[in-house]
Amino acid sequence: SRRTQQGIDLSVAASFTIAEFVLPGWIGQLRTLLPELRPRLQVVNSDNVDVLVHSGECVLGFVESASVSGDLARRVIGSDRLVIVVRKDHPWARRKTPLTRRQLLTTEFVVREAGSGTRATFERALSAPPPVAMETTSTTALVGAVLAGVGPGVVTPYAVQLGLASGELVEVRHQLDLERPLSAIWRRDLVLEGPVAALLRIAHGTLVPAQDGRVRQSGV
Repeated sequence: SRRTQQGIDLSVAASFTIAEFVLPGWIGQLRTLLPELRPRLQVVNSDNVDVLVHSGECVLGFVESASVSGDLARRVIGSDRLVIVVRKDHPWARRKTPLTRRQLLTTEFVVREAGSGTRATFERALSAPPPVAMETTSTTALVGAVLAGVGPGVVTPYAVQLGLASGELVEVRHQLDLERPLSAIWRRDLVLEGPVAALLRIAHGTLVPAQDGRVRQSGV
């Protein structure tokens, strides 16, 4: 972070799930402590967060992938369990028994792009690239495509809370392990202090795994 005439700059990179659903709350807490803070957030997929932190363009990054560059420091701050969802009229919506890996590989999915933590987690759980009906860099577009009947989707539960609550979407039972770590990363040659250290403390203190493995924020 550095001080300018406008306040204290803080450059952060975060992958889509963290940036869209939890990071704004952390920034709000941090600005309560440091009203002069002017965060600059870059929202990219997990691989590109790694690149931005590695290059020094961003001092701190938040990712959803299980692996990061070996020369970066990493702290797991929580976990997230992805869900497989379908439109309410999809044949899988009526299934009573969990789908096997082999059964899942017979259907084309709506997926995030290569390089995203969501895609990497799904491929690792399948032990194979998924058949693809549509690929998108947008979680919102992914959910929209599932609602339009393009195919099942794999997504953070944060993004489908409304659809599941309304019944338009149905969560599919399966045998895969779709849990993933949520991590903070930074360059090992940097000493984290001031606003950067404060943001890391807030992130580590507010994300708690729920009993079902999905991420919750404290007090939510």
